[in-house]
Order: sequence, then structure tokens, then C-alpha cells
Amino acid sequence: MEQPKFTLNSLIIVTSIFMAMTLFFSVTIVNMADWAAVNDYYEIEGTDLGILYSDIKPSGIYRGSKNAGTLVLEGNFSHDWGIVKSDGRLYLNEYRSTAMGIMTSRLMQIDLDTLEADVVLDEAVLRGACRSGELVCLAGAMLPSNRPETNVLCKLYGMTSEALAPGGEASIVFVDPKTGEVVWRVDGVDASGEDFEGLYLERSLEEIR
Repeated sequence: MEQPKFTLNSLIIVTSIFMAMTLFFSVTIVNMADWAAVNDYYEIEGTDLGILYSDIKPSGIYRGSKNAGTLVLEGNFSHDWGIVKSDGRLYLNEYRSTAMGIMTSRLMQIDLDTLEADVVLDEAVLRGACRSGELVCLAGAMLPSNRPETNVLCKLYGMTSEALAPGGEASIVFVDPKTGEVVWRVDGVDASGEDFEGLYLERSLEEIR
């Protein structure tokens, strides 16, 4: 019986398969070495709730401890910059990504008894509360993380959104935390101003008016 010959073509095929397998396992091992699990939990003061950021399980608002909590509202919510608890309601930012990869923010109101969530303002960022207690929101401006000054997609997205003002100008919107209603508005504000806290957070609404 004639023995099959190991030809040059066979050698090339075997070598190619071996190199492909080596490359696959090398890339996989590098990616596994670079990957680090995110599982950060921030308690909401005065409640039994907390905000979880995780790539292991759904991010959102949980009731209970970090390891044994129950998801009550899924989403990416703020935990430090822009969160106010008032009269049984929780006001905070919810961050979402558009199909174009633009990060947006909207002001949410969550009833702490029923955990029902409502949108108060679109394209708005809660910055805190002024001295008299009203919520202070920056509305109509792109989030700095989008790099609107250099990101061409921001201009394109801005053309499709009625809630965004052109030219980097924005509005300061004051919301009554008891009703969730807008009670005052200042338009034509420089969104990148460094004196924001002194002008709007450290004064009462009466002084601002």
C-alpha cells in the first residue's frame, strides 16, 4: 500500500492553523489580564437603598446590602454629584448613551415609598440645591465627557435635539422639590463658567432673582 506523502501544501496548512491558534490564545490571555470587574456600591444616606455600578450584574438602584441587595430600578444613576433627597422623593441624574455614542443626562424623580420613577427634565444635569432648597439644574448643555468642543457628533446630535441650545449656552432651571415643578429659569448661561456654585448653589432663590 502506498503511504500518503506529507506535501509542502500540507505543511503550510498545519503551520497556518498553529499560528492562528497561538494568536487566538495570546489575545484571549492578554484581554483576561486587562479586564477588571467593576462592582461599586454607594449607599443613599437616610434610606435602605444604594446605587450599584457593575459589569457583573445590572447597574441601578438596589435595596439592601451590596452583596445581598435586590434591584428595584435599573439604570446608570448619579451618586455623588447631583443627588437630593426631599420630602420622600429622591432627585438624581440618570445617564444614558445614544445610538451615536453621546452620553446624555436627565433629571429623575423617584418616590421613596413606591419607587416609581418619573422624568422631570430631559437634557438636564442636577447640580444640587440652592440655599433655600430648590433644585438647581443645568439644562440644554452637553455633558463635558462628550468633549462637545471637538466632537463632531455632538454638533450633529445637537441639531436633532430641541432641548439643546447652540453655541454652548445653557439654562439654569430651579425646581421645587416638593412638587417637581420648575419655579424659575435663567437663560443664556455659559455652561463652562467656574463660578457656578457661588452664583447658584450658595445663594437662595430670592437672592438669585
